[in-house]
Amino acid sequence: MASDSKQSKYLTVYLHYNGLFAPKPLVYLNAVVVSICDVDFGAMDFKDFNLFIAKLIEGSCDNVYYCTRNEPLAEGIRRITNDADYFEFIKTGYSDEAGLRMNVYIDHENEPVLDWADDEGHYSEEDLDDDKDSQLSDDIPYEHEADDYIPSLDKTIGDEFLHRVSGMCKDINDEAETDEVETKNGDDKLVYPVHNENQKWDKMVPILGMRFSNPMELKNCLTNYAVKNGYNLYFEKNDSQRLLVRCCKENKNPSCPFRLWASWMSSERSFQIKSLVDEHNCSRVFKLGSIITYKWIGMHFKNQLLKNPKMSIRKMKAKVSTKFNLIVSVTQCRNARRYALDEIEGRKV
Repeated sequence: MASDSKQSKYLTVYLHYNGLFAPKPLVYLNAVVVSICDVDFGAMDFKDFNLFIAKLIEGSCDNVYYCTRNEPLAEGIRRITNDADYFEFIKTGYSDEAGLRMNVYIDHENEPVLDWADDEGHYSEEDLDDDKDSQLSDDIPYEHEADDYIPSLDKTIGDEFLHRVSGMCKDINDEAETDEVETKNGDDKLVYPVHNENQKWDKMVPILGMRFSNPMELKNCLTNYAVKNGYNLYFEKNDSQRLLVRCCKENKNPSCPFRLWASWMSSERSFQIKSLVDEHNCSRVFKLGSIITYKWIGMHFKNQLLKNPKMSIRKMKAKVSTKFNLIVSVTQCRNARRYALDEIEGRKV
């Protein structure tokens, strides 16, 4: 994990260990506390950090938690289990609220610390909003399409003359996109694969020529593919007729070559990947953009919420990080839980 060259000071970590957590109120008792102020934690990844702490305390550190110095423990405690959690830990530490100071705690007894924190009831799920930008975007239907999406039956598709006279001319920025699959050997008799939406999420990959029922099905596949690999994909063109996908939007001159173009087939009612450059030279990211929606999160948590409908937002956020190595906001998790529970109730009716 690269350190920000603009950071003029190191993060000071107050390490609490050889103690134990106790509930009501949540506290860490009988701790040995060490102040670490001369180590560039921003230059480490999760594995480096774990090895550093283990060597310092001369013991294992499987259960690591952190909290800012200005928050009550029950409100601000979070766990570090992977690189996504560690990225958020560093980002929080360098925020204005934290002031370059962070408490870190080692749980030696494998206690249900987050459950204890939730039981105290200080964690306000309704008032806490760590992602103001997501409120607007989360009100937009999944991937900007209606839930009851029906593909257009426009007869001008595939007919250049009708397409032109109907006023639906191609965007000049479409870069002469092809309406046929780009094959290297020119074989027009290839049988293209059909996407299996029941395939395990982390096995989904885009394949040149693959056919989908509709754009939404392809976008769900791409979201799973992006999460699995940490690719910062974004939809450059996204409507009911076409989809153009690239990687690394934040770079003004994106160097990552990944590019996918898909549109409806003229021979059958399938949405197909027509061209694909399936190459990446970018680094893994832990906080993806708008490609991650609350509905995508909710779909992955339906079964867990069916068993435990009272799962807290804090625990849900931690589970997203653990399962997907991904950082999501409290707002996304709150909306995801609401969506999943509504789906469950609708299924029961």
